[in-house]
Amino acid sequence: MKRKRFAALLAALALCVTGCARAESAPVPGLQPSPEPSPSPAASPAVEAVGELTFHNELDGAASQDGFYYLRPGTGEWTVLCRMDLATGQSAEVCALDGCEHAGEECPACFSCYANLPVPLLWQDRLVLVFLGNPFAGEPEDEAYLARIELAETDGSGRREIARFAPGEQLCTGFATDEEKLYFLSSPVVEQTSQPAWELKSVDLSTGRTDTLARYGGESMAVGYYLTGCTKEELVIKRIETTGELEPSRESVASNVHSLMLVDRQGGVVRPLKQWRQDEISECVRDGQLFYCDGEGRLFRNALDGTQDSLVLQLPGAVRPSGVSFGPGREPWLSLTARDEAGDTFRWLCNTLTGEVVNWPDAPGADRRLVSLGREWSLFSSTPPGAGQTRFERIATDDLLAGSGQFLSAG
Repeated sequence: MKRKRFAALLAALALCVTGCARAESAPVPGLQPSPEPSPSPAASPAVEAVGELTFHNELDGAASQDGFYYLRPGTGEWTVLCRMDLATGQSAEVCALDGCEHAGEECPACFSCYANLPVPLLWQDRLVLVFLGNPFAGEPEDEAYLARIELAETDGSGRREIARFAPGEQLCTGFATDEEKLYFLSSPVVEQTSQPAWELKSVDLSTGRTDTLARYGGESMAVGYYLTGCTKEELVIKRIETTGELEPSRESVASNVHSLMLVDRQGGVVRPLKQWRQDEISECVRDGQLFYCDGEGRLFRNALDGTQDSLVLQLPGAVRPSGVSFGPGREPWLSLTARDEAGDTFRWLCNTLTGEVVNWPDAPGADRRLVSLGREWSLFSSTPPGAGQTRFERIATDDLLAGSGQFLSAG
C-alpha cells in the first residue's frame, strides 16, 4: 500500500512541475524568494566542471537541427529507436548493421522492456540513452527494470552501458549536460516510502564515474524535488510541497507550494529564486531565464540574476487561462498552450523580444503539440482518439512563424 501511495505521489508531483495557472489568480510580478533549503553534504566530491550547461527535457525524443530521435513500436514486442530526417519527413532505425531486421537483441536500435524504455538525449554528436528505472514493475533486482545510462554513436554503433544504479533507484526526468557530464536527480523510491529523499548526481559521460553531489528531502511524503532548467553555469531545482490531498487532481494541487533555487555544479545552493502557489502561475526556464504566466494571461521574464521581473507581453484577446503549459522553443520564441474556463484551447508562439504572438491550428480530432522548433523545420505531434500511436507532422519554421497551416506528414 505504501509503495502504491508513493508511486501516486511521484506521478502527481511530476505532473505539477509544469504548473497550472487559474483564472482567479492574482497578479504576481513580485513573487517572493523561497526559503533556502539545507541539502546534505555530498557523498563524494566532484572534479571541476567544464563548459556551459545545456538543459534536456525531451520526453518525446531528442531534436537536432536536421533530425529527431524517437521511439516507436517495432516488430513483435520490440520498441525501436528511430531517426527522422526533418527535411524529408522520412524515418529510419538507428542501426548501421547490414541486413538487420530490427527485431532482436543484436540490433542496437531495439529495446524489449516496455516498462523501462530509454529517454534519448543528444550530447556532443552522440546519443545518451537514460533508462529511468522502474522498481515498481518487478522485483528490485530485475535487471530489465534497473536505472542505467548507455552511450552510442548517432548511427547506433558502439552502444554500451557506462553507468548502472542500485536496485530500487529511480532517475527523475530533467537533465543537464556540460562538456563532460550529465546532471540529474534520483530517488531510492522503494526504500524511502515515508520520507523520500532525492540525490543530485553527475555522471562523467566518458568514464562513467558517478558522483553524488547533494541530498534533498527527507521531510515528508508531501515534498518532492525536480531539476527544471539551468543557466550557463548553474542548475535550477524546484521543490514542490503538497498541501492538500496526495491523490492528483486539479482541485487538490491548486494550493501546492512551488519553490525554485539556483544550485552550482557541486550541489551547493547559490540562492533561492521564487516561491508561489500552484494556482498563481505556470512557469518554465528557457535560455537561462525564468518565464512565467499569471492568471491574467501576462507573460513575465526573470533573468535569474536578482534583477527586477519584466513584463514580456499580454496574451491576445480576453483569455483568462485556467491552465497554461510551456512547450519547446528556441530563442527568442516560447511555445504556450492555454485552456480557458470553458475548456477551449489556445496555442501561441510568443517572441519574447518583440512581443509578437503567432497561433497555430489544432490537428483534426486531436491536440497538436509542438515537439521541436528548429531553425529550418518544426515538428508537431498528435494522438487521434482511439489511434493509440503518436502521429508526427512537420512544417517549415518560417512558414509556421508566418501563420501558415500547411503541415506535412512525417515519420
